[in-house]
Amino acid sequence: MEDKEQSFAEFLDNDIAHRELHTNENSNGVLTIQQTQRNALRKEVADKFVEFLLDNDLDTFQTKDGIIIRIDNEYVGPVSIELKLAFKALGYDPEEQAELFDEERDAKAAAAAEKAKAKNKESK
Repeated sequence: MEDKEQSFAEFLDNDIAHRELHTNENSNGVLTIQQTQRNALRKEVADKFVEFLLDNDLDTFQTKDGIIIRIDNEYVGPVSIELKLAFKALGYDPEEQAELFDEERDAKAAAAAEKAKAKNKESK
């Protein structure tokens, strides 16, 4: 039996990774995939991703707003989760951005813990 997750990964690895992409430099000097190609590519990736979600038994819809996953919550009924696909500039570094995000989240958690500790001290 074909692994559905692998088929989406193969699409990315075997098709998108080897496709010739045309680039533009925007007015800020940022290198991006040419807009008409980027739009067509986003639609193609979205279509394949929806197939992947449906193949994995998720209640999924493609709308003008993006990809919607519907989850039935036992307390409030259907909950819709919107997923949007965007192509970042070609110089975007996801590892660096993930590290910055983690650092910011850790700093906020530490500040909240310090505030709770100070508040606890005041109430004693």
